[in-house]
Amino acid sequence: MVSLPSPTGRTVALLGLIALSALWLPTWAVVGLVVLVVAAAVGEAWTLRRAPAVHRTVDDEVVRGLGVPLRVEVEVPPLARVRVRQPQGADLRVDPAEGVGGLDASLTATRRGRHELAPVHTLVSGPLGLVRLVHRHGAPEAVVAHADLPGARRMAAAVRQGTFREPGLRRGPLGLGTDFESVRDYAPDDDIRRMNWRATERTGRPMVNQYREDTERDLWCLVDTGRLLSAPVGDRTRLDAALDALAAVAAVADAVGDRVGAVVFDDAVRRVVRPRRASAAELVRALDDLEPRMVDSDHDGAFTQVAAAKRALVVVFTDLLDEAASAPCCRPCRSWPGATPWWWPAWSTPTWPRWRARCRPPAAPAWPRRWPPTSSPSATRSGPASPAPAPWWSMRPSTASRRPVWPPTSA
Repeated sequence: MVSLPSPTGRTVALLGLIALSALWLPTWAVVGLVVLVVAAAVGEAWTLRRAPAVHRTVDDEVVRGLGVPLRVEVEVPPLARVRVRQPQGADLRVDPAEGVGGLDASLTATRRGRHELAPVHTLVSGPLGLVRLVHRHGAPEAVVAHADLPGARRMAAAVRQGTFREPGLRRGPLGLGTDFESVRDYAPDDDIRRMNWRATERTGRPMVNQYREDTERDLWCLVDTGRLLSAPVGDRTRLDAALDALAAVAAVADAVGDRVGAVVFDDAVRRVVRPRRASAAELVRALDDLEPRMVDSDHDGAFTQVAAAKRALVVVFTDLLDEAASAPCCRPCRSWPGATPWWWPAWSTPTWPRWRARCRPPAAPAWPRRWPPTSSPSATRSGPASPAPAPWWSMRPSTASRRPVWPPTSA
């Protein structure tokens, strides 16, 4: 599309000078000068009537919040000057938005979903600079913004390669289950809770239990889209942060061979995506159109939706802003038979440790810091001295508690 030619400031200035020259020039000379300027402007507009060839290169799928290169190449006509402008949208930012002879910019989507990128506009002026024309090139292009799936895949690759950890820190395998496999010697980085006290007492050296890795589990992601998730966090909303975290969890689940699904809820369950294997990209694209709604979330309905799942890991993406908001989330987990009531916000807030502590189960009763316990102070004063404490690995807790305090304190 080509707009009507518009005179430049140079044309207006020339006509103004000609008008002033009418005070001392004859009329025929003034008219001749006006006709000359107008004829030059019309001729220049005629030479610029053809729109220059423009080619725009940009990805049609982007990550929300991450810039992608946008390049506009223009074939400049001879003796012409071309200025390129890429219009911005409400949810699409272009930096810089204008250029001379072409454009090398960065396109950033500030919101998930499908957006339209406006056509490129060029402002063409001739060698005399008397007129300029605006050309519109092409039609709008669709750009789809997703959650940060490439970053999630990089994280999954690090997990698969064993590099997603702090240097020198050993962790158990992902998906560690509760199926007993064997008993082996204790290593310095083993979890003290896996100590086998009977085997330690029998062999005279510390032994730990080895468990079979539990794979091919169902992973349910409960995504809250209520009013609390509409609060901003930097340049995004809490729901955007939750979906980025969901993409990371789904990508890691694909890496370890688990099946991942999702339940979207606010005041009711809005969408259910059944767990499938290798479905991280499909799941992220299925949730791209989610937007928070100004309603209170019904956590009970979401937990009921996945209550019948067997051997499933449930991850809740929500925000526990205050005690009234966290109570519905913590109540169902305590009512599940055999469930562990351990819930915390998907991101850190200034008060989240307090709510995490409120959602913890009651602490187990403390047991003696040394085994066997020493005699009372009165008996110690009257009787012989207490024996030296036994090695820590020979401690064996009573049947009432299986939580040893490690390392033991000296006498």
